[in-house]
Amino acid sequence: MSNARNLANLLGTNTTIQTAKLADSSISTAKLATDSVTSPKISESSVLFGQSITSGSITSDTGTLDIAFDSNYKHYRMYFRNFWVNNGKTVRIYKLSAANTTVNGGCYGGATYQGEGVVDTQQYSNNAWYPLLGGTATQQSSADGAYTLNGVMNVGIYSDNKLSFTFHGIARILSGQTVNLSTGCININTSSAYGFRIQCEGNGSGEKIKEMDYSVWAEDV
Repeated sequence: MSNARNLANLLGTNTTIQTAKLADSSISTAKLATDSVTSPKISESSVLFGQSITSGSITSDTGTLDIAFDSNYKHYRMYFRNFWVNNGKTVRIYKLSAANTTVNGGCYGGATYQGEGVVDTQQYSNNAWYPLLGGTATQQSSADGAYTLNGVMNVGIYSDNKLSFTFHGIARILSGQTVNLSTGCININTSSAYGFRIQCEGNGSGEKIKEMDYSVWAEDV
């Protein structure tokens, strides 16, 4: 059979070779030129963590930032950069059961600190919120604009709507110490999981997020 006939049989009525006609091991990396796969052929979400949900920047005093879940996904990852709040104020994470509706209570977890002159742990039980930087008192807050918080927070939705949070990052806390932070929390409330809120202290006067660059990604696992 001629090569022309072989090619015609391979293509059939199509103008390109269909993937079903390619054996799993038929193309090896050795057969691909270095520049044969270009960036337009690779979607952003195929190399990053799942699907982009939202991103943005806070550049002026902001009390709260609400992130809504997408019903298609159960696992979220939020990246923080240049995040700081008013001096002496805590960073609080609340579960949202609906738009603008926070859940108070049900947070269990703790934190470890390692860094500049300090090794410490914090624990809390049935707290009203998840303290992102670990402590429920003001001494665990970020310092004004110096060595701002950079890190990543993972959020998981349980089948019964409980939420899990884990955070790892580095920042200077109010005591003037730059520390490596590992914090975590499970919110055992089983009301609807609408999303979560990031808030500075009680969102009163002088209790504001000063600056933050962020992006949120999701995947179903």
